[in-house]
Amino acid sequence: MVKYIIFGLQRTGTTLIVSLLNSHPDILSTGELFDNKKKVEKGGKKTYDLYLQDIAPWKYFFTFQKRRLVFQYLDNFFSINDFDAIGFKLMLNQAKKIPMVPDYLKKEQIKIILVERNNAIKTAVSRIRARQTGFYNNLQRDYLKISPQHKKIAIPVDLMKEEVDMIKKENIELKKNASIIDHNYMTIVYEEFLKNSSKMNKMMLEFLCIESSVELTTKLEKVSPSRLEDSIENYSEIVKAFENTQDAIYLE
Repeated sequence: MVKYIIFGLQRTGTTLIVSLLNSHPDILSTGELFDNKKKVEKGGKKTYDLYLQDIAPWKYFFTFQKRRLVFQYLDNFFSINDFDAIGFKLMLNQAKKIPMVPDYLKKEQIKIILVERNNAIKTAVSRIRARQTGFYNNLQRDYLKISPQHKKIAIPVDLMKEEVDMIKKENIELKKNASIIDHNYMTIVYEEFLKNSSKMNKMMLEFLCIESSVELTTKLEKVSPSRLEDSIENYSEIVKAFENTQDAIYLE
């Protein structure tokens, strides 16, 4: 059985990759297991916080105890034998918060599918929009009364600059962490994936040593307007702020 993680930053396409891999009958791909939420993920797997609540309700742990518990939790997660490949989504901030997770991944030689998005402008807008609206993907429509995907949002220029700068730094850190865990990791660039998803899907399956003739599908849909001008209320201000920067190529 192949063990893997989908490693990336928020709002860069990691949820799409999870959804696509889950459509293959021989793959189990869960969401974020270390996102501080007490819930049960796909395959009946508990998140780490729910697992801790069940087996160790006290709040304080020594470092050696934390390491043992993380290793024990991941050993349990990867013990499922019903699939040819099993993995979960890990965000950079989670790997930094719980360094025992990268330690385990390196020790056990877990494969990494690294997802990155070159367009820091759209990543920033997507993050800010999600925080403002509370709307992260179209699957939420079942319990939300409105679909805010067509609503323009106002973004302060200083906030936009801070977000873009942070994303660039995170991208550098993401690659550095991935290379430490597994120098043979696979990279999925979001923009390239959208241009040729069939090719990239086949590459992912081959990377995981899975039958690649199966067509991967997803119920996810894009929830933000494709054009930045249709998404940002003060679009002209954002353009002016970035027009003489390296990110100007991402402005429409």
